Amino acid sequence: MSFEHSAKDIKLHGHTLKAKLMKGNGELNEDDFDLDRVIGNSHGKLVWNSGGFSDSAKDISIQQGGPGKPVVLRCWAGDGEGGHNYVELNLGEKIANKDGHFHYTN
Repeated sequence: MSFEHSAKDIKLHGHTLKAKLMKGNGELNEDDFDLDRVIGNSHGKLVWNSGGFSDSAKDISIQQGGPGKPVVLRCWAGDGEGGHNYVELNLGEKIANKDGHFHYTN
């Protein structure tokens, strides 16, 4: 299950996702996850199973429409030709909460 349903205080610091994640016993655990480990930039598009997207991106942010709603990574990603494309990526597609810790699912 994607993490946003069991997370509070979701924030982005640079390219690191931070939140308080619910553990199986109901307690909250503060955890962080470096998005640069799993998200890359391919010609101005954000892609999973890669890395280092922040090296060629600017104005990196996240948005969540409310509790339990998708957490979307947004940025301007370099296209390799001097331009930037506005892109979004739903982080819940591949990032889950596993007993209070962020878990990347391939």
